[in-house]
Amino acid sequence: MRPMSDPGWEVCRLRTGASRLAGCRLSSLPFVARALAVQGRLVLRLCAAALHGHRALRPCTAAVHCGLARPPCTAHRRCSPVYPASVSLSTARAVGPFAAEQVAAFLDDTVIPLRLAAVAPSGWPVVVSLWFVRRDEEIVCATQESSSLVRVLAHEPRCAFEVSGEALPYRGVRGRARVTIEPDENLATLGELIVRYTGTTESPFARALLARTTPEVVLRLDPVEVSSWDFARRMKSA
Repeated sequence: MRPMSDPGWEVCRLRTGASRLAGCRLSSLPFVARALAVQGRLVLRLCAAALHGHRALRPCTAAVHCGLARPPCTAHRRCSPVYPASVSLSTARAVGPFAAEQVAAFLDDTVIPLRLAAVAPSGWPVVVSLWFVRRDEEIVCATQESSSLVRVLAHEPRCAFEVSGEALPYRGVRGRARVTIEPDENLATLGELIVRYTGTTESPFARALLARTTPEVVLRLDPVEVSSWDFARRMKSA
């Protein structure tokens, strides 16, 4: 027997119900009303099954949703797991070959921009490269308060990130996080990032960054899930 979520099965039920309605007398108004309500629910199930790849639909109780629909999905089976309210690099759900200490060491030693992915109010994803530094249990970035990224993260603070280089063998760290936006008091975070990536705050480039009059903000990423990969063994001969 076909599952109830199969659109073909739903169409069959829809046609059968329509045939029964066609033979009803007007005196059977209560029955007709109930039948129409059933038919309406079948149409909704048919449309939902088609949209969600013919999967069975059931209420979703996950706190973090799959993002296939806005507002968040209320019926899709494949939604994200529930994450704890308080998280950090050491307590985040970890997947991959790196232990927590190795993840921290990799983030400290890899001085390349972090790629941050977020979802704009339009529903389209955006990806931005940012300087970053690890501070204890969180990842910290900085950007201008007027940037479109700040507006995106203010609307939806959940994001994904990745840090990985181009040198062989490929290895890296990626994950999901919640972002907190705070003012960059005295440009302390921007100065720290400039030193980390350029080595000094005395270069013309560094001075130009620090001399901007537009406010800077700090993006604090609190990871809820971290995954690592290392292709060293696989790419020995590369």
